[in-house]
Amino acid sequence: MALLVLLLLLACLLVADDVLRSAAGKYVLSVDDVIQIRVPGLREYGAHTSSIRIGPSGDVPLPLLGKVHAAGLTVNSMEKQMTAKLSRLMNHPDVTIMVTEFASRPAR
Repeated sequence: MALLVLLLLLACLLVADDVLRSAAGKYVLSVDDVIQIRVPGLREYGAHTSSIRIGPSGDVPLPLLGKVHAAGLTVNSMEKQMTAKLSRLMNHPDVTIMVTEFASRPAR
């Protein structure tokens, strides 16, 4: 019985994680949001990369890519845009963007 409860709890957590990831991907980036970008295999976007604030123009300065417009894009759209641009530099980049502050309010 305890094993069944544990399995059900684990299944609920996995579903909740998928729902949260899907919702995060649909978030529309805005000026003053702070993002972190990870791309395995690229030192410039590694685990110790600093956070990047979206500037008043809606742009972010990105290593290897220069200025990229972010405000008004969903997280998923920006990931796809960066994947396309980085594909010129490496095979199959796996871009992950996390919002760490929402318009200057820390993510919880």
